[in-house]
Amino acid sequence: MGCEPGSVYPASTAASLCGNLLSMEPGGVEKAGPRPRVSGTALIVGLILSVSLGLLAAGAYGIVDSLGPRSLPHGIAFQSDVDGHQEIYVINPAAGEITRVTENRDGHDGYPAWSPDGKRLAYSSGSDVQEAIYILDSSGVRQLTEKGSVKGFARWSPDGWKIAYYTFQKEGGKPGTLRVINADGSGQTPVFPNDTQSRQTGDCFDGFPGGWFPGGQRLLYRGSLQGTLAICAVNADGSDVQVILADKDRESFDPALSPDGSRIAFVSGNGKDQIFLMNADGTRPRPLISDDADDKNPTWSPDGQWIAFSSNRNGSHYHIYVVRADGTDLRQLTDWGGDDRWPSWSSG
Repeated sequence: MGCEPGSVYPASTAASLCGNLLSMEPGGVEKAGPRPRVSGTALIVGLILSVSLGLLAAGAYGIVDSLGPRSLPHGIAFQSDVDGHQEIYVINPAAGEITRVTENRDGHDGYPAWSPDGKRLAYSSGSDVQEAIYILDSSGVRQLTEKGSVKGFARWSPDGWKIAYYTFQKEGGKPGTLRVINADGSGQTPVFPNDTQSRQTGDCFDGFPGGWFPGGQRLLYRGSLQGTLAICAVNADGSDVQVILADKDRESFDPALSPDGSRIAFVSGNGKDQIFLMNADGTRPRPLISDDADDKNPTWSPDGQWIAFSSNRNGSHYHIYVVRADGTDLRQLTDWGGDDRWPSWSSG
């Protein structure tokens, strides 16, 4: 008898069926023997996380497939290629399990983004050159955008009615565009109707969305300014472009707006990618963690007290970590042989 897909195992049973488990204790990571072997959908890993955080309570983790309609688990969604295909998983520490919520054997699923109420999960699905954005909820999956160019980085408006996303062509060198669409699939419009004009006037264009400011009228995004990646903001109708941070010596990207709109987490790098925090107006940029690791893809907890991110600090693979917003109490959440990227933290 081996690890059976579709079942949740207690830590003691999982260890005997699937190999030794991973445990985390305060102050570091302790590995109890070799990592679990992962094959196809037969997945199991155990984690014990001790964190003084409301959503993260000590518990043992199992893997369960959740590919049919059901209530989505709460926690941190992320993409991982641990089973050889890029799929989306959710870590739910309170329930003691990691749930795989997508299966795409002919392509990949990635860039998960929780709705503000934690009941819907937007994500990208497709091939390397053609993708669409889908929404997963308790009733199943529905396609939000048409298939075509690569699409990703969905960000929900505070009221859950709109989604900002990024689309671009991998072939032909065409610039990408920042777009907004209603959550029911109607009203898809580009934020910048004329990117050529924006480039000629020197505006910050070509943006990956990083979140909506409170009120749902203005967007944070990673733009391009005179050949340098920068952090910018714009009204959803394309007016009032603001350059928040631009440094010709260090590119800035992966912006994430705090829930109250007062702070921005972002990545800045010049040979090494590091997460920084700054005020929403661009003042007081400071490193979140100072070390030699590559840290990427920051996302805020709903209460604004924690930041989840991906990092290769413990080896060649990227894994999911959490840290307090003041840079203390760093914790590792995943360590199972794949690359884990783009965390998104749900409410509830």
